[in-house]
Amino acid sequence: MWDLSLPIGADRDHVYCNPVAGGDSNGFDQVKALGWKILVSGSDGDPLIDRQIELVKMLEAKGVQVVSQFIEGGYHGAQEVEPSKAKDVFVLVKHFIFP
Repeated sequence: MWDLSLPIGADRDHVYCNPVAGGDSNGFDQVKALGWKILVSGSDGDPLIDRQIELVKMLEAKGVQVVSQFIEGGYHGAQEVEPSKAKDVFVLVKHFIFP
């Protein structure tokens, strides 16, 4: 998948897929200064779960407000084909927007 989405010759340490790779701030200081919060949702069956967890840890370390939810037993795109998973994501987003 990465070969299809990254520039030729790039690896997983490209800033597109590894926000830490491009330097210390990568704009996250602006996110923090504006008081934005970030929502990250994933499941253990997603092949990119490791990067999602790394992103949450990095954002938290930079002082950015992060709401994260990682579930067991899911897979990439489950919310698009399973109505119960879609409902769970809608509820998560609703509580994220309207705490």
